[in-house]
Amino acid sequence: MKPFDFQNMNQERIIHSKWDKGNSYRHLLEGAGDIFRELTKESVDWEYISSKIERIDLYFALLSQFDSSNTTDSFIERMQEEYGLSPLDTGIHPADSYEYAYANNTLKFKALVALWSAQPNHNMVQYIAVVLNVALLENRVADANRMLGQIKLYRDARLSEII
Repeated sequence: MKPFDFQNMNQERIIHSKWDKGNSYRHLLEGAGDIFRELTKESVDWEYISSKIERIDLYFALLSQFDSSNTTDSFIERMQEEYGLSPLDTGIHPADSYEYAYANNTLKFKALVALWSAQPNHNMVQYIAVVLNVALLENRVADANRMLGQIKLYRDARLSEII
């Protein structure tokens, strides 16, 4: 089966299904999946991939910039009680966090990890995009950042060939 077809029949259905809570992180996962999809095409749109990379980079940048003063104490307390989340620990608004999305969509996360782990890929950059997706699903930020860096290097090399 072609990599695009496998993802389209499996991961895409889950990522675009109803998520009652955790949609900020779902949006991040959707962007990482879009990177893989684009890398399966014969003619890759590097601007499109760059926009998805920027989405993920911005999220990681926000992890260290969350201002808890914009959130009520009762909200923070409720998030800590219900989900064990603290914006002071995670650096991001609790409702936008991995932990919140995972707590509210555990089965979807587990299914996505299994599907991405079985995802066919035909070259190294597609494999790197698969690893990126699994790292985001497992909240392995350092690994995800490393994979993004590899995709950026690949993108920059391809773009320099065009010039």
